Amino acid sequence: MVTIKKNKLYKYEILKKSDCFDNIFKQGTIKPGHHVSIIFKDAVTQKIGFAVSKKVQKSVKRNRQKRLLREIYRLSKHRFPEKKHFILFSKGTCDNFERLQHEIVSLLRDI
Repeated sequence: MVTIKKNKLYKYEILKKSDCFDNIFKQGTIKPGHHVSIIFKDAVTQKIGFAVSKKVQKSVKRNRQKRLLREIYRLSKHRFPEKKHFILFSKGTCDNFERLQHEIVSLLRDI
């Protein structure tokens, strides 16, 4: 019998407070990409936050970008290094899931 491991995104894995975001934005290291940047900082546990630039005018598009980033993280969280806090920061709208996923995975190789 084959067991299927579910890649769930738990609430305790997500950064929510603005002071945590501010701390990572100020003291973290940035790996820039064309559509997405990864900002990370050493920590005790692994957590992640999702942000989209305000240059994306419509909130519907910003929320779509965040949903795409969450899904990419959920599917490939085993590739993220342990004991770091991350922010996936989307610079604009790119609705191509595969392109975003490829870019994030290639940025993670450099970390």
